Amino acid sequence: VPLLVESRGLRMTGSSAAAILNSGRKGFAKQLLCAAGLATPPWFELSDLQNPPPAFRPGRYILKPVLEHASLGMTDADVVSVSTSHELQQ
Repeated sequence: VPLLVESRGLRMTGSSAAAILNSGRKGFAKQLLCAAGLATPPWFELSDLQNPPPAFRPGRYILKPVLEHASLGMTDADVVSVSTSHELQQ
């Protein structure tokens, strides 16, 4: 909807289409934050677990869908404790 409103040159409140697009892709948003010098907790995506990234450490992790906003649908089951990257991948 914001893109449609913007394309018609109408005024609106809320975030721009670009802001929604950039913040909707978690990995990309975190890269933008880091590039701007803003602190952000370490993260990685499931595809990164093929070769464990340097940020991987045994411990508790929050599992979030890459394209979901506002932690919609998350439960306590999405917080896991793992010892290996293989456990995390499972």
